[in-house]
Amino acid sequence: MPDTATTAAGGTWLRGVLAEHYGLPHATEIERFAEGTETDNFTVLVHPTGERYFAKVRRPGYSHDYQARMLALERQARLSTRARLPAPKTLADGQGRLLVPVGGRAVSVQDFVSDAHTSRTVWTSDEAAEVGSVLGQFHRWLAGRPTTDSGGVPVPELWWTKPPSTSIARARQAVDAIRVLQRDGRATDADAVRLDQLRTRVKDIERHHGRLAEGLPPVVRQLVHGDFTRSNLLMRGHRVAAVLDPRIRVLPAAWELGRIAFDPLTVAESDTDAWLATAVAMVTAYRDANPRLVPEQVAACARMALLHALLSTYGVYEHYLDPDPVDQTGVDLYWDRRARMVVSLLEHLDTVEGELAAAAQASPRRTWSNP
Repeated sequence: MPDTATTAAGGTWLRGVLAEHYGLPHATEIERFAEGTETDNFTVLVHPTGERYFAKVRRPGYSHDYQARMLALERQARLSTRARLPAPKTLADGQGRLLVPVGGRAVSVQDFVSDAHTSRTVWTSDEAAEVGSVLGQFHRWLAGRPTTDSGGVPVPELWWTKPPSTSIARARQAVDAIRVLQRDGRATDADAVRLDQLRTRVKDIERHHGRLAEGLPPVVRQLVHGDFTRSNLLMRGHRVAAVLDPRIRVLPAAWELGRIAFDPLTVAESDTDAWLATAVAMVTAYRDANPRLVPEQVAACARMALLHALLSTYGVYEHYLDPDPVDQTGVDLYWDRRARMVVSLLEHLDTVEGELAAAAQASPRRTWSNP
């Protein structure tokens, strides 16, 4: 939930922190930005110089030591000629700290990325190649670092350990909640669509999970960004202007590649030939930038992303049983697109994996043959 102590009095608390620790004048103009899941975010305009910054306030209850480690690692990646991570510069305070603890909260300040935006449209081939190259360079650099750089934060269970029964149970809970709305005459057309999607999801998990898992190569893990999705990419034209919020986890690099290559918005909102072409463009550019990831892992990236999405009820479960306090409307849209992405990938997985194997120069694994 948003930290009301941080947002009270029009940013007075934050203005004082910026003046005391960063030497910014009290005439600074502060404007609330969309909240993150762990932070309250603000744009900062300094008068009279016109300098702009982006300030993030970590809420109480989160590990400040871990966040400080991630900011330090992000700085190393930004300065490295091998990683070339286009991350915004994080300002150090008067004591040289990238993260400043203040009471139970902590503040970081970054340069504002001008003339850049989060893409709201399907990937083009040029954008896909650029994103793939940036991710490949970052993964290649991270692969050379010890996994202890993750800060020891436990990785939540994902598709390689999560039992399908858990996802089925959560989907059925959401189905039951919609049926209550229907019984009480409070259901909308959108509820009816989600009900159909949930029923389809349960059937697909029961029908396909085992065969999808059997077709995976052994899962290989390393340090990765942890949340390399379009919401954490700022684009300027077809170029990546900034990569935001590395969470640095020990996870499969191929999974992170597949998650962005088969981005739900792109798959859901374009025809099969188009989204497959952009995915192949991204994977090819990634492979050029990171030949260290072996071909069979690269070729399995779609299957990994599909299994993860298949077992996820994120968005629809929250809608009916634990609404997101930040942006449930956006989460609803993400669920809808991801649900359509799952259906499309299940239908075309044979073709997709053949194209990926060719791009990665890997031997195709067992035939999917969706009955």
